[in-house]
Amino acid sequence: MKIILVWAYENYKYKKEKKVIDEEEAEMVMNWIEQKVEEVKSIENESTNQT
Repeated sequence: MKIILVWAYENYKYKKEKKVIDEEEAEMVMNWIEQKVEEVKSIENESTNQT
């Protein structure tokens, strides 16, 4: 899942730089993706601590 989130983040970052999508929209999506990456990391840490 983390790979998909990183890919999506980089995809929006590239589109923002090339002005394919609105900068504000790209920032909003990129912030959401960053939050989801943190959630995934938290879940990974929980599962690591349980073993």
